[in-house]
Amino acid sequence: MPVTLKVAYLSYKQIARIAAESLEGFGCKSSLPIPVEHIIDNVYKINIIPFPYLFARFEINAFTSSDLRNIYVDEYLYENLTPQYRFTLAHELGHIILHKKIYLNIEMKNLEQWKRFISEVDEIDYRQLEFQANNFAGLFLVPGHLLERTFGQQLSGQLKNIDKSKRQKLKREEYLPWIVEVIASSLGPIFEVDPQVVKI
Repeated sequence: MPVTLKVAYLSYKQIARIAAESLEGFGCKSSLPIPVEHIIDNVYKINIIPFPYLFARFEINAFTSSDLRNIYVDEYLYENLTPQYRFTLAHELGHIILHKKIYLNIEMKNLEQWKRFISEVDEIDYRQLEFQANNFAGLFLVPGHLLERTFGQQLSGQLKNIDKSKRQKLKREEYLPWIVEVIASSLGPIFEVDPQVVKI
């Protein structure tokens, strides 16, 4: 019988509020990019440990020990894929902030215990944990107030393309996806995230 975790329901707005409060508490509400590695390493005093072939062997980018002392990250991701690495760290930070009580009540200090946990836990509960941590990661690395400001700056550079589209009698829903794509691509490096995170 699957292990149930009693994951609390959190709306997107609630997670956004928690992410914003966390950023304010860390004193980096206006910093770009958000210094997620510094926060984990120096504020939380959590070890970030590169783990060779973690994704290749187990199809995961990272996992956090249940004592909240170590985050194991795929070594290749750690060394080569900065935007994905930063999102992965923010995702794990999401678990630490949102799911601390759950983590402290499970035995998961190494990869074998993590694999056992994943095989035993209720799938819906696990998906909810991951969904919440993903939402937290995006909202933490791309805070709404900073996105609004930087989006506005980028949008002014796209006004010519918007005007051109209007002159060609294109409907808003026809040209808007392209404008959003262009802006997300230019904002990705500013936030040091994948453009898809900006779009979401």
